[in-house]
Amino acid sequence: MSLFIIILSHMLLVKHVFSAALLEAGEDSRRGQDSLETPRISARSAEGLLLALPPACGTLAYIEEDNGIHGGTLKRIAQLVQMTKTLGSPQRDYVILSEGNTSAKIDSRSFWVKASGSRMAHARSDGFLKVDTTKVLDLVDGPDLKEAEMGLRLAETKVDLEAPGSPSIETAMHALCLTTGGASFVGHTHPTAINAILCARDAASAFANSLFPAESLVCGTPVFVPYGGPGQALARAVRDSLETALRERGESPRALLLQNHGLVALGESPQQVLDITEMMVKTARILVQTYALGGPRFIDYR
Repeated sequence: MSLFIIILSHMLLVKHVFSAALLEAGEDSRRGQDSLETPRISARSAEGLLLALPPACGTLAYIEEDNGIHGGTLKRIAQLVQMTKTLGSPQRDYVILSEGNTSAKIDSRSFWVKASGSRMAHARSDGFLKVDTTKVLDLVDGPDLKEAEMGLRLAETKVDLEAPGSPSIETAMHALCLTTGGASFVGHTHPTAINAILCARDAASAFANSLFPAESLVCGTPVFVPYGGPGQALARAVRDSLETALRERGESPRALLLQNHGLVALGESPQQVLDITEMMVKTARILVQTYALGGPRFIDYR
């Protein structure tokens, strides 16, 4: 009986939020009776709908741009919330507890990043902090900082210093991916399938080349990043790896493989971040199984 009540309550919540979204869309439609365009859910009501619905699987829903005084910021944070909830969905086994973090570029001066200690599966807009990009990057090249010191300094990079919470200890890594890496959205996860390889002695050689065409198409050539401790050390390792990749390949990588740590997906959109993450996890699962029959046979594109 209790399970029935829970399910019924959830259905009523979804109905309430969805009705509100459709009411808003209907009002927009009545303001322009001559338009034949199908009403869409705006960014303003999107977060309520996202919180009522379970995480999407495979494909992220469309969220309409908000062209008002918010200049599209509502859309971006709604997209970031949805992407984070999807990546953090327990059945995906990408993260547990408060593992992982995500970010989204706002403009050349600032970006949103997940607050430290929050769970990705429970993401809400108030679980992200707007930080100053330049101030964050200055911490990478500044004096050596221990993890605790880095955390304190990152708190000073918040655009609103009174905002509750502290930016993720890996905020500097996100800043590098959004600037040097050229990404608009970043998703950092700790998938079990990938970490089973990244924590092995021969992890770098295991991901040396592509196993199948779809991997190359979606993920490009992933960059292996030698281990760096949380905070400044990791950011410096990522900076060096990104700069080397740009110098040698002439383009930014779409995936970073952090030794003994996890995966970073760099995308132009939330959907691309999800696609890269899903494909890299599939690749890792296949890769491990190839060792039962002599090891991987990589594709030679020459």
